[in-house]
Amino acid sequence: MTLHAAIKVEAGSFSLEIDLRIGDEVVAVVGPNGAGKTTLLRTLAGLIAIQSGEIVIDDLIVDRPDTDVFLLPEARPIGIAFQDYLLFPHLTASENIAFGLRASGHGRRAAKEIAEHWLERLGIVAQSDSLPSALSGGQQQRVALARALARDPKLILLDEPFAALDAATRGEVSDELSILLRTVGTTALLVTHELRDIERVADRVIVLEGGRCVQTGSLEELRMQPATPFFSALQRG
Repeated sequence: MTLHAAIKVEAGSFSLEIDLRIGDEVVAVVGPNGAGKTTLLRTLAGLIAIQSGEIVIDDLIVDRPDTDVFLLPEARPIGIAFQDYLLFPHLTASENIAFGLRASGHGRRAAKEIAEHWLERLGIVAQSDSLPSALSGGQQQRVALARALARDPKLILLDEPFAALDAATRGEVSDELSILLRTVGTTALLVTHELRDIERVADRVIVLEGGRCVQTGSLEELRMQPATPFFSALQRG
């Protein structure tokens, strides 16, 4: 998979301008509050339209203003998992995963089978018929990840997916996610404020400040030569 996002987005006095190229890898996106991390993910997902540039996933153009191309979020080969899960409270774990599959054209039986497959892969098939209120934080996050992966996306966007978890569960879920992403071969962007998440999951790091990319490289490269005080502070915790 290749992602090319040469984009400019303006929202009031804030602007995000970045030329991003990603291959088959997990990329952590870090930066201070207001740097544009979530704006980047929302733009790639199709929740925000770009003012200029283009977003191309493999050979599929999903946003290019000069040719009036703009694919809605459900038409993009992208999965999304947020820190607050956004599970439907009245649907079971299996039904939450199947909902998006049904919306994209899968039949009821096929959607249920795919949902059960991902629940099993994430180790929570026993909670298939449980409502979100009956699930622990870690189990809810696994359901949210299963929902994001169930449509077999080329790209998965993870916006601080472990933020609401306690330290022990956070480590467990992030380790599982790292293994899972590499097993299924899905490219991912992970927004995080935690160095531990980068260590467990990411192949490469992008540092955003003021809506611009100020540094990119492996974790070790950034540790050896951080370009801004932000990454040095991140290492100190």
